[in-house]
Amino acid sequence: SAIEATSFSGELFEPNYFSYKEDVDLAYRLHRGGWAVCIVQNAIAWHRRSMRRKWFCRPSTVHDMYSYRNHLWNILVHTSISEWVLQGWCILSFEVAKALYYAMHSPKILISAWKQTVVILPYLLKRREKLKSIYKNAS
Repeated sequence: SAIEATSFSGELFEPNYFSYKEDVDLAYRLHRGGWAVCIVQNAIAWHRRSMRRKWFCRPSTVHDMYSYRNHLWNILVHTSISEWVLQGWCILSFEVAKALYYAMHSPKILISAWKQTVVILPYLLKRREKLKSIYKNAS
């Protein structure tokens, strides 16, 4: 019932995310929808990034792009006007630094993420408005 109450289209995870940060989106939706979200401090999770024999493999450029792009999408969908007023300087300085890093080290990630964001922006704004109405009803 928590997923149904806080989802945009009935799915557990936003299908456009594909991978990376979809759990953050879910946590935002549940928390802002009035559901309890907590951290289990003694939980242990192992995350393997690939099926290779090495225990840890550096994510590919494609994975980095999804992570960066979905981070931007979470900001666009979930950051409220009041959060921008109170913390916008922190958010903006972090995002500018991150964009500059990608511009210098991997511009393909930056360009691809922003192109995809511009294309899907109308959907993200529609999703933002729909979720805001869900959150108001939960209050």
